Order: sequence, then C-alpha cells, then structure tokens
Amino acid sequence: MGDQYPYGCQAPVPGHPRPAGPLGAGGPGTFDERGFLGAAFHPRYASNGLLYTLTSERIPGTDGSAQNQPNHLGTLREWRVPDPGANPLDTTLRPTSSRVVLRVKEPQFNHDGGAIFFGTRASDRDLLYLTLGDGGCADDQNGQLGLAGEGPCISHTGPGNAQKLSNLLGKIIRIDPRASAGEPYTVPASNPFVGTAGARPEIFAFGFRNPFRASSDRADLGGTGAIWAADVGQNHLEEVDARVRAGGNYGWWVKEDTFRFNPAGFALLGLPSDGFVWENSPGRPAGLIDPVAQYDHDEGVATIGGFVYRGAELPRLQGRYVFGDYSDGFNSGNGRVLVVDEEDPADPHQRTPNVFNLTNGHINLFVLGFGEDARGELYVLANHDGIPFEEEGVVMKVVRRCADGADCRN
Repeated sequence: MGDQYPYGCQAPVPGHPRPAGPLGAGGPGTFDERGFLGAAFHPRYASNGLLYTLTSERIPGTDGSAQNQPNHLGTLREWRVPDPGANPLDTTLRPTSSRVVLRVKEPQFNHDGGAIFFGTRASDRDLLYLTLGDGGCADDQNGQLGLAGEGPCISHTGPGNAQKLSNLLGKIIRIDPRASAGEPYTVPASNPFVGTAGARPEIFAFGFRNPFRASSDRADLGGTGAIWAADVGQNHLEEVDARVRAGGNYGWWVKEDTFRFNPAGFALLGLPSDGFVWENSPGRPAGLIDPVAQYDHDEGVATIGGFVYRGAELPRLQGRYVFGDYSDGFNSGNGRVLVVDEEDPADPHQRTPNVFNLTNGHINLFVLGFGEDARGELYVLANHDGIPFEEEGVVMKVVRRCADGADCRN
C-alpha cells in the first residue's frame, strides 16, 4: 500500500489573455501522432528571446499520407521573440522568422517522441535534450504492416533503429541548439558517443521505443538534475526510466520493459501480427538498463511522462516522480495520474518499485501531458476525447486534498 494524493483544478483567472496565436510551422494537416510535439524556452529567454519547438512537417511535394517514404520530417526550430518581456508572446511570428536547427526523417507517422527541454544543472543548463521514437510501424523491424494498413514497413533494418547508433531514431539526444561557426547547432564534447566511429555524436542514450515525454529533475530547486523518461510500450507493458545514463542502452527491441521481446510475430503468425514478450528477465541480457517502474496494459495503454516533484506545497510528494497514463482504452477517457515510490518494497522478481494512484482512481479524461511552473508545482494536461479538436482541454493543478465541499481553487 502507498499514500494516495488528490488533485484539484485551478479555475481560469477572469480577464486573463487567451494564448498567443500559432507560430506557423506547417504540420501534416490531420490528426494522428504527428503534430506540434513540444516546446522549450531557452534558460536565458528573458535576455535572448529564444524559443524552440518540435513539429512534424510535411516533406515538400508530398500529401502527408502514410505511403510517403520517408513519411515526414521531425523538425526542431528556433524562434526569436522580439520582445521577450511582452505578454502574451508576439503573435506576428511566422515561419520565416524561425531557423531550422535539426530535421530528422521519420519513416512512419507514429513513434515520434516529442519531449524537448533544457538541462537544469550548471553543466547542461544551455543544452537541449530531445526525445525521438524508433520511427514507427511496429516491432522496430522491417516487414510489419503499419497501423494505417501501409506496408510492409521499411527503414527498420538490422537490429532496428533504436539499437543502431548510426541514426537518431529511438534515442534521447543532447545538443547546444544555438548556431555556431556556420553550423545550425553544436554537439557538446561531453556527449558519450563523440569520437565513436559510426555513431551519431548527438546521442545521449538509446534503446527507446517512443519516449513521448521526459524531463530534468530540477537542480535549481534542490533536485539532482537527472533525466527521467517515460517510454510507451507496444502490446504489453509501459515503463519509467529513472536517472537516464549517458550512453545507456534501454533495451528496445531486445526487451520490452523487464521482459524479453520477440519481434517476429508477423513471421510466425502471419500478417498483421505484432511481436510479443516471452520471458521476464530482469537484469538480463547484460548491458541493458531496466526501467525503475513498469505496469501492464490492464492498467493503461500509454505512459505519459511527468516530473520529479520539487515544489513546496506538497511536502509528502517531495522527490517523487509524478506521471500518468493516457487511458485504460483508446475509446474512452479514463486516464490516471500516478506516482513512483522508490522507497516502497519492490517485488524481487519484477525488481521495480510499485506505482500508485496519485488521485483516487481514474480521472475520466484522456491524460495528454504534464506541466511544471517556476516554483516546481505540477499541472495535469488532459481533454475529453483524446484528440486536439474543439476547445475542450483542461489544465489541472496538483494540490492537497481539501474537505468535501470546500473551495480548492485557492
């Protein structure tokens, strides 16, 4: 058993300005896993006005359909806000006012990752971390049919993208995004694969399937500065990776969480069939890093990464990782807000701490993301139907439980 912590909603402030208009980066023109995936302010935004976005952009001359190869470009852009002290942001920004920092060819529409954030230690405060999925389809192998019926899928040769150091798919990468000496970005000399033959020097860690959200434990608020990532599983398990190690291999597709994984389901059972887990094997094979926590698809279908809590309003949450799950199914909003308790005794076979509900069960919404303010307080981002249409999104602040009937807004 573990403590459960409630959440509450902070009411909108009357007269507060609406969000600024879109920045203008061209997307695929439809809804799926592509889109506006992430944004990050430079730590020195107040003086340099730099904002970074990660978007899925069409390849010129294509229609954005699943049959394009590659399917789209994961695009990191730098925007310079003319007056960073203005509120709201300058709404006249257009694509011509941005600079392309990095483009990654994505072979399929799914598994795009999407987290971008700056480090919080003095050593990585100016360095941008970016998470990228394995490129999509299923199993990170050639031959499988895609979710939209396309295929057999290609561009997943050999050991799969996540295990290959020659590309950026299935990785967490780390760069200094500012232009220097005619280059659109620079690679820090401390990156683990700098100087390794055949390896992309941008890589910080590898072996991920779809690390949709990740974050830094706020060193400026007493945290460690370590990177935490939530990696979306395939058919069976969801995982949380704690204190991601530079140069670490997090296992996909050799493993799905602590289980060995066989990607050849389509070959054994005929198309379309996904791979499958077949043996719980914590700590093996050697050289692969297991998650700090995991849960199966009876509990939820897609893990949504959050933050290590470093605020002041909820001392019992201090130092614990707060995250969530999208829903327990794709057709109904039944997401959860969760917390990892590393001090709770772990099942010796699973070798992972227990995961507890932060709220009293499901929240009857699709959980899409988490936010953290300057003071380290946390927010849950959710909506009613799981897709970004209509004005139905909600932002809920994680607060202390209050008595029945009390006003929790203050």
